[in-house]
Amino acid sequence: MVELEHRAESCIAGDPAGIHARSFAQLTDYASENGLEILGGWLFPVGHRMWFIVDAENGHDVQQLFFD
Repeated sequence: MVELEHRAESCIAGDPAGIHARSFAQLTDYASENGLEILGGWLFPVGHRMWFIVDAENGHDVQQLFFD
């Protein structure tokens, strides 16, 4: 499980066509290209938090996915 927190300035809701939204939209593609699968995700817009369940061989691969 991955828990992400972001600032209001980088929130997708504030700029739905911006770079953060485009990166988020490509997240499953990034995962697939690296042998990972995102099984589910949940958002808490008010708190600027996201959670994802990722199927992967190890935590290092998951960490790299979200740092990329």
